Amino acid sequence: MQKLYRILDVNVNRASEGTRVIEDLFRFYFENEEFTRECRIMRHSLRKGMKDIDGLLIDSRDSRGDIGLSVSQKVRNDSKEDVSQLLISNFKRIQEAVRCIEELLKVIGHYPLSKEMEKIRYQAYSLEKDISVYLKTSGT
Repeated sequence: MQKLYRILDVNVNRASEGTRVIEDLFRFYFENEEFTRECRIMRHSLRKGMKDIDGLLIDSRDSRGDIGLSVSQKVRNDSKEDVSQLLISNFKRIQEAVRCIEELLKVIGHYPLSKEMEKIRYQAYSLEKDISVYLKTSGT
């Protein structure tokens, strides 16, 4: 069970970090209050939803033993050429991570929380669409 919590921990962090990147772009780069607020709400909803099992997540963490860092250091498939690519990649990061969270929560017996995470994933889809429209119409 601890390995499942470890996967959950990684994905909660991944989704929160992806949301933070988008939030900061809209706060400091685009200076768009509406999208900044929506990202902040989504990030806080994700963290707040996991608060009851947060201790289990941290206890299962093994950053020093994670083979993912050495794999990541050897590849360059995460390079970005512009802000648009940065936004897209972070939305995909959020959506994939939250989907993983949903599925794992079902297995460890937190079905209602899984459904809350599903709502957050759909919020991410909608926000991605809204931001895409904004970027096309604003000329950025």
